[in-house]
Amino acid sequence: MAIWASRAYLRWYKAFNTETTEPLDASKRPWNEWNQQDFRFVEVPISPRICTIVGGNETGKSQLLGALQKVRNGKTRSGQEYSVRDICRYSGLLSVTEDIWPGLGIEFSFDTAAEFERVTAGLGAKATNTQKLKLKVFINGAGSPYVRFFDCAGEPAGTIQTKEDWEARRKHLPSVTLVRSDLELQNQVHITQLIAQYDQQEATAYEPVSLHELGDQLVAFDVDQAVAEAEEQAAAPAKDIETPSCDQLQSLQKQLKRSAFKSDAGLEYILFRKILGVEKPILERIRNLKSDHHGYVEQLKDDINHRLTETLDISEFWQQDEDFQLMIEYKAGFFYFLITDRTGAKYTFEERSGGLQFFLSYYIQLKAIRDSMKGNGAIVLMDEPDGFLSAAGQRNLLSVFELIARPSGRTGEVTQRCQVIYSTHSPFLVNKNYPDRIALVRKGDGGEGTQLVELVATRQYEPIRTGLGIESAETLFMGSENVVVEEVSAHRLLVAAIQRFGEPNRIDDMLDLNKVTIVSASGAWDIVRLLRATKRSKEKAPVTVVFLDGDKTGEQVHDELTGEGLVAEKQVTKISDAALSTTWSKDPQTLEDLVPPILLCEAAVVLAKTRWDREQVTATTLREDWENSTAPSDTRLVDSIVKAGGPLAKQLEPVQLRAAAFAALAELLSEQESVLAKHEKELKEFETVMRECCSCIATMLELARTNSRQDRLLKSVRLEIERYTKLFGKKASKADVLRCLDRLDVLPVGAADAALRTRENLLRLRETLNSETAYAGLEVDAKEWVSRLETFKACPWN
Repeated sequence: MAIWASRAYLRWYKAFNTETTEPLDASKRPWNEWNQQDFRFVEVPISPRICTIVGGNETGKSQLLGALQKVRNGKTRSGQEYSVRDICRYSGLLSVTEDIWPGLGIEFSFDTAAEFERVTAGLGAKATNTQKLKLKVFINGAGSPYVRFFDCAGEPAGTIQTKEDWEARRKHLPSVTLVRSDLELQNQVHITQLIAQYDQQEATAYEPVSLHELGDQLVAFDVDQAVAEAEEQAAAPAKDIETPSCDQLQSLQKQLKRSAFKSDAGLEYILFRKILGVEKPILERIRNLKSDHHGYVEQLKDDINHRLTETLDISEFWQQDEDFQLMIEYKAGFFYFLITDRTGAKYTFEERSGGLQFFLSYYIQLKAIRDSMKGNGAIVLMDEPDGFLSAAGQRNLLSVFELIARPSGRTGEVTQRCQVIYSTHSPFLVNKNYPDRIALVRKGDGGEGTQLVELVATRQYEPIRTGLGIESAETLFMGSENVVVEEVSAHRLLVAAIQRFGEPNRIDDMLDLNKVTIVSASGAWDIVRLLRATKRSKEKAPVTVVFLDGDKTGEQVHDELTGEGLVAEKQVTKISDAALSTTWSKDPQTLEDLVPPILLCEAAVVLAKTRWDREQVTATTLREDWENSTAPSDTRLVDSIVKAGGPLAKQLEPVQLRAAAFAALAELLSEQESVLAKHEKELKEFETVMRECCSCIATMLELARTNSRQDRLLKSVRLEIERYTKLFGKKASKADVLRCLDRLDVLPVGAADAALRTRENLLRLRETLNSETAYAGLEVDAKEWVSRLETFKACPWN
């Protein structure tokens, strides 16, 4: 039961006019025909699991998401219906004499023939060609038919005559839901408001302190005096009445209104009902319990907190804190939402970043949609979710997308599919591991309207930078985890190999480009300068490993880096030391040695064709020259480019030629399947050696992460013990030492070996303290405890 949207069609819809570029297949498509003329739809391909819509301002990203909602639901989440008013203003078709409607469509794809037959039968469609399990659905409000179906070959597959009939039949397609960006998880919600939301109603709650003050005034209120004053006012002539009756009561009423607040409790309802499975009767029971049933309520609250931890597992995705948890407290009719972190302290949302609230909002909504989707699956839309999140929060959201879009099914078969389609302006929400997920749109010239930028250009990321408004180089900033290589050619090779061979459910088998930044220096010695700069900064040094060529320069740079302590010995390696081997190079020294020569020759041909418009030399000819040469592989690569590119290629420096060749190799790996099919054996061996290369880098990264965690732990322990020594170095009680140990307890986080040993040592210190002193108020040997803590501080995990 896996259905997904594989293509969107838009024509004369808002910013989308018609397609102006010639399609690869020039044959006419029947759905493009209007008034016996060919007006092509703008076709936007959508990747099966996750699709990122990228483009500049006013390019139609949000309109594309709205179009998907209108085809499936008839209207957007905000209530905008599919209407003739959606017509593109510069289409040239708007006329008082004709009723021209914008055309919209979605191509749906299916995993199984059985699912295809079930859905098409439910829609009343019948495909004559089922070579590919695809069904195109087009709506047009201009008249009958309201909906037209086409099969994968473009043959008509049926119609639906009326809007009403389509509303009854579209339930057979996946649901389409826009995640709201205006929902925030509040600091608190009253149980009455939460219960009202189960019935889709609103309720009023009152601030407890104000109610208590109001109660004191009501107790002191003199009813007999108020009645007497009211009777006196009623008996007096109208002209003598100067003040309204019962002024004190009216004052109390105003005070009550001021203490009231309303909340639709929308996100809280989604959390309690759709994720935690808390039914309305349970909430009503909690509301009706008196204060002497506190223990029972506490038990129910603990169960809710257990479900929160187990069901959401937020710390898996909010990676700024491994111990991050969401929890609730229940007091005086209010559910209070609190956050705990590695410090053990509790915070309200107001005491943390606003981005955290929106991250939780997105996560809760996405998970609720996935958990409650029906047999037809779900298509989830998000419009620029980057607006409220930091760069780190956006990268965390990418991890949530992977979870939501992961096919369900215990046996490995796809039983339901939740597809995520989102638009963004941010580079941090572009998943660099999967460039094929990106759909880039641009604003055309004049009345051209929004157009799709072909994927062949998108793979190089340059148009994406333009669409995002980013002019800086991709490697300008180092990330929190970095792999530093010598040249941009090495950078391009690693990225291209990871994108080619990485698998969605096994991305850690290579390197995750969303977590790891590959930084290319302008030469081996520039790596030394780069890492010196990170050491000089007052900021915490990022996790960094270095991958060098195995030549003489690489050896010298290796010694310089480790000699100065810029990186640890095991955080830098040379290709020659990585135990890599290929059939074409028994002792690889450079990254060129890791690439099959025939693929480098094919890249030289691609470069010659695209950059210098030369077609005279073939990869086979270059390969023969390669085999007859005894020069190093990097020299042979430059020679091949010069031969293929001719006089213009000779004008460039060897470094420029190598960088250009690896850019062409990246294009070859991502685009030219017909060329790669001729070299299947070499490609498979290349995949093997690049996996080994990434495994070597991943091992260094894990060691670097461990060292970084230990450095942070050592610093935190040192600061805490220095604070204790200043306060209690001369006189201390058992309680003072216990408080110090409590504060130290929250510092070692995770299951790393150093953290586990540190906790064990702290436990031994507690046992020593308890054996020496029976009561918390008794004094301890202050000098002895300073000595013990100083020994612990030197190496907490020793």
